[in-house]
Amino acid sequence: MDLKNADDRYRQAATKAVRFWSFTDPVIQIVSVSENVTYRIQALEGVFVLRLHRPRYHTLQELQSERQWTNALLSSGTAVPRGVETKDGRYYVEVSIGKNERRYVGVTNWIEGVPIRHLSNKMTAKQIEDQFEKLGEIAARLHNHSSVWQIAQDFSRHSFDTEGYFGEKPFWGKYWQSPSLKISEKRMILDKTNILREVLLTYGKNDATYSLIHGDLHFGNVLVRDNETAIIDFDDAGYGWHQYELAVALSDDEIGHEVDSQSNREALIRGYRRHREFSEAAKGLIDSFILIRAMVSLGWIEQRPEHRSELRVRQQIDHICNLCEIYKEPSL
Repeated sequence: MDLKNADDRYRQAATKAVRFWSFTDPVIQIVSVSENVTYRIQALEGVFVLRLHRPRYHTLQELQSERQWTNALLSSGTAVPRGVETKDGRYYVEVSIGKNERRYVGVTNWIEGVPIRHLSNKMTAKQIEDQFEKLGEIAARLHNHSSVWQIAQDFSRHSFDTEGYFGEKPFWGKYWQSPSLKISEKRMILDKTNILREVLLTYGKNDATYSLIHGDLHFGNVLVRDNETAIIDFDDAGYGWHQYELAVALSDDEIGHEVDSQSNREALIRGYRRHREFSEAAKGLIDSFILIRAMVSLGWIEQRPEHRSELRVRQQIDHICNLCEIYKEPSL
């Protein structure tokens, strides 16, 4: 759906929702349509983001838990979106779109900056490498915070664990059931899935390697302005292994350079180790999580008809199969 068609569909709901907040003379403009629909609010009080969240992706409790974590990150000095409360002290309201759709709506401050991804086509390979090093530092700081943060009893987010990846109800769906898979491809993917499950069960979970993660920490979700950086879009944030966070960065194929080169990978890890311990054994699992990221991304595409095309699915399947062919089980 393009911006104009989305605006025609969602503007009335966004206009209704914005009245719950204390904005003077708000002017709203649609800026993004993906899983969520995002509007920019220009008001006397400043500039803000209004997001209509995808139905049935997160419960209200899960959305409120996201606010809890980002509020805690703000308090620790991390630049992330700041939630704005309604007139009656809520972070979210619910609105109707037509007769059959309801969405939760939340507002944050607008963070000025440009996603690194949008700048990457003008960067040299060395500049991209430097950005990977900085991204490693950001990831380490996030994990330092989440590993010690005292989580409230009512906190609720999904888990990117073995059940979240491979279980009966995986978070992004059963990728191995994609109707576009050939029999041989499905056999190969299921074989590697079983190996990956055993690898993760053997590796186990502890605070050193498993905690809250951003879950989508690529160059599209890091904004830069002058010498400052900010992290946005915590929609996929949940519990997971720290290597998955790094694998997401190394799986970003939209930055204009060979993303998972040896130099970029080493730069990412070098930045991470500047702020957090990361053993050689932990490093050895990155390839496993890069394969996992590719697999679950197929499930993500299959669940979203607005993003799905046969070409995109075929390209993703070919990518997964190529990774399967070169995958080597790590020594734990």
